[in-house]
Amino acid sequence: MKVKLLKYSTLLAAAAVMFGCNPEEEELVNQEISSSGLAMPAVGTCETITFDKVMRGKDGFVSAVMSDVATTPIMVSAYRRTAPNTYSKISSANIFDSGQKGPLGNDVDDLLTPHKEYGGWGVGDGGRAGKPYKNDTALGSLMIINRTDSPTPAYDTNDGGKMVFDFSGYGTVTLSSITVLDIDSYERGSRVLLYGLGDKRLKTIELAVSGNNGKQIVNLGNTAGVVRMEVYLGPSGISPQNGKLSGSGAIDNIVFNCPQQEACENITFNRYTRGADGFVAEVTSNQSSTPILVSAYRRTAANLYSKVNAANIFNSGQPSSIGNQVTDILTPHMNFGGGGIGDGGASGAFVNNTALGNMLIVNRTTDPLKPFDYNGGGKLVFDFSRFGSVSMGSVTVMDIDDYESGAKIVLFGAGNTVLKTVTLAISNNNGKQMVDLGNTMGVTKMEIHLGATNKLTGSGAIDNIAFNCVPSLPSL
Repeated sequence: MKVKLLKYSTLLAAAAVMFGCNPEEEELVNQEISSSGLAMPAVGTCETITFDKVMRGKDGFVSAVMSDVATTPIMVSAYRRTAPNTYSKISSANIFDSGQKGPLGNDVDDLLTPHKEYGGWGVGDGGRAGKPYKNDTALGSLMIINRTDSPTPAYDTNDGGKMVFDFSGYGTVTLSSITVLDIDSYERGSRVLLYGLGDKRLKTIELAVSGNNGKQIVNLGNTAGVVRMEVYLGPSGISPQNGKLSGSGAIDNIVFNCPQQEACENITFNRYTRGADGFVAEVTSNQSSTPILVSAYRRTAANLYSKVNAANIFNSGQPSSIGNQVTDILTPHMNFGGGGIGDGGASGAFVNNTALGNMLIVNRTTDPLKPFDYNGGGKLVFDFSRFGSVSMGSVTVMDIDDYESGAKIVLFGAGNTVLKTVTLAISNNNGKQMVDLGNTMGVTKMEIHLGATNKLTGSGAIDNIAFNCVPSLPSL
């Protein structure tokens, strides 16, 4: 939403440390960003894609964006409609500065914000004062489907097209709203489609006809489990009004992952910071900004551990093809549309039927850009002392096989006193268990031991650490 963008090519290297690169991301050549990226969203706020933090490929078009408060990449593409129900195979996602001084001509003055009647340069009856879709706010950077194969100049296409947003870096997200500009009467049929795991369509929302330069905020219904969003500008075929391909406009302010009031604080590993070595050093809950110190250590011998932190984030929403002996911690199991493989998660008491997204692992190597879990056993340590102490409700643990018998969770209080020890069940390959920690009070530290401490076996991952739960009131 800020109009002026600062360009820091050095941030690309920093971003690589924060969230890693896949071959597609390695093609990104520069990043536009108005402030330094944070590794975790601000507590108590939604995440919003404002198109001020973007990454471009070698062709100059936008390949990825980030929210206003996180560095998790959201892959982006946009395709011009070339014939009814047919689209170009070349992405032309581009950024349009809606705060420019007009008139610009070239059929783009209807994308300027705000409207002239509100002090900007926007032109069009739909955005005028008193109209249902008045364009009364400066939006700054907008995303468009570019008119030509050159990213300069940034003009929107008039023949229609689609924009695609891939949220799989988060696992899944909950989508709340999106702002859309300039849907004319001959562009009726424009819509937003939301997809979940297994390419399942979750929701279709028809866009209103806002008129020339009109602005609409589209309610996406806090739809959970979204992996991909597609925005179609114009009807898929030809316009019934003029018998031609049609569809222009722009989008802004994609709002997602808004905090919900919950009975417990929950560590979901979507809010974290990394140390200078690239490994995770702190996390925060979904309801608090109080830091929780984190470390993880590989087991090197019976009852001995490395002194080097190896706590890392693993995206469990990846496909089975990732290989590298990590398919047993993917979620959900392939029986439920995910990439998980293993008999424990297929059905039964430890069925893996829910997408968990980011999880915490003991990393296999000293390279944080290769987030694979260690197979030789280890421990994860959580220091809650910044809270004073907490009450521990539960934790979700993935993939405890029979040869990892002896895995356990140990809760410590003041003076390093052991308050509770909970032995983990054998969930088997890809099995998921939610471990009840009994709302144990006075906890200052939690250790999760993967595998028996006297053996060099133990892998797996953890998620959803629930603590400081509000007690349920007894029924009258």
